[in-house]
Amino acid sequence: LFERALTLFHELLAAGLKPDPFTISIVMNACASLAVARTGEQIQCFATKSGFGRFTAIGNSCIHMYARSGDVDAAVRRFQEMELHDVVSWSAVISSHAQHGCAREALRFFSEMVDAKVVPNEITFLGVLTACSHGGLVDEGLRYYEIMKNEYALSPTIKHRTCVVDLLGRAGRLADAEAFIRDSIFHDEPVIWRSLLASCRIHRDMERGQLVADRIMELQPSSSASYVNLYNIYLDAGELSLASKIRDVMKERGVKKEPGLSWIELRSGVHSFVAGDKCHPESNTIYAKLADMLSKIDKLTATDTSGTKSDDITRNEQSWMNWHSEKLAVALGLIHLPQSAPIRVMKNLRVCRDCHLAMKLISKSENREIILRDAIRFHHFRDGSCSCADYW
Repeated sequence: LFERALTLFHELLAAGLKPDPFTISIVMNACASLAVARTGEQIQCFATKSGFGRFTAIGNSCIHMYARSGDVDAAVRRFQEMELHDVVSWSAVISSHAQHGCAREALRFFSEMVDAKVVPNEITFLGVLTACSHGGLVDEGLRYYEIMKNEYALSPTIKHRTCVVDLLGRAGRLADAEAFIRDSIFHDEPVIWRSLLASCRIHRDMERGQLVADRIMELQPSSSASYVNLYNIYLDAGELSLASKIRDVMKERGVKKEPGLSWIELRSGVHSFVAGDKCHPESNTIYAKLADMLSKIDKLTATDTSGTKSDDITRNEQSWMNWHSEKLAVALGLIHLPQSAPIRVMKNLRVCRDCHLAMKLISKSENREIILRDAIRFHHFRDGSCSCADYW
């Protein structure tokens, strides 16, 4: 209940009470979860004026807040300004780079941490493994996994093991990933199988995907994620009848897909959207801007020779994909933010392939930097390319 936490904090200040550093740290973590950097900056300023700026807990929360809001450079600056770096500080800056796809930078900070004689913990290695997974560094990731167990005597949790499955799966080593799960004490945990299912979709392994999805539905029949992933696997394979059956099964079992929600923070506040949303007071202007964006994309893909492929993008402006929530949020950002300002949009679900491609093209046609945080990682779009290098 992050918004409620911020409201209570303002009530605390209005009542004339003085928060301690730990209260401020908690509130900044709420800002991180909501990705409201402007509010987080105000609270950071309040902490500094209150004489709490030197507290390590405040600095750590600042790193987390800036990184989760899409500004990894600001997170690094805050880290460098701190007088003391504890294990949380190092873990935060490593995880920040991991989530933004800066794998080599994350590993560099880990090396500096070890040189500084700070002992890494489970969270540190989770950041390292995430960096390797997002960066496609399979051998390095497996090596760090062994270092965690053998040199630091840390027991891998479900999150660490899921990272290894993701690491192997993204690299196309699906059989190795499945064997790793079956040999694990967490082989009955749906989350680790969901990671493999996502990789099955990436590599279009329909047969394995069917078996993995069946396993997840057996373990967690009410979760929509496995149904949606299997539906998309069938759709990618052109098996429309099988995809349709999955939707029918969802209806029969009363399984509902979590709606996609995107939001953007502007000077006027936080603006949120769902797909096809027309509740915003500037709805007409937003959709006019969206139509203009899509028109530019059409022209760009008709003449583009830079290697940006457009075969998968939907050209029907009335299609539901063109009304996805992140596109509406980006349109509002283009309307209100100056040319020099990056457009930062947050989403509760993973970005779909159509929107990922669209964001690359929009960044080129509009000559703007777009930063999109989805449920897994950050995507930085510049001049028609993404920081993930399409490895996501």
